[in-house]
Amino acid sequence: AVENSQCTGDVRLFRPNLNIQRMQRTGKKLTLPEFDGEEFLRLLKQLIQMDSDWVPHSQAASLYIRPTLISTDPIIGVRPPSRARLFVITGPVGPYYEQKGTELFNSVKLMADPKFVRAW
Repeated sequence: AVENSQCTGDVRLFRPNLNIQRMQRTGKKLTLPEFDGEEFLRLLKQLIQMDSDWVPHSQAASLYIRPTLISTDPIIGVRPPSRARLFVITGPVGPYYEQKGTELFNSVKLMADPKFVRAW
């Protein structure tokens, strides 16, 4: 997620529908239970709105969004899982490579506090 180029505070997602479709295809290949992509996008937008203060005010940085879909069956075996967990972790990131006209960011100190939501 990035702040729009006019720095109005609006946050933009990069191709969320295509990324959700890719995750659904991957889940299907792994025989993980399916999830509703439209509902996921609605909830993702809600999470990004809650975490909007973490979106860097820079064209060289962004809010990293890591959706994860894992099996939560209590056994390990060779069979399709019957249940799964879908969750998202977010965090601000700077540029991975030095770019002309931008400077690399120093590392960020983070505080873990249960009263602030960082993932759902």
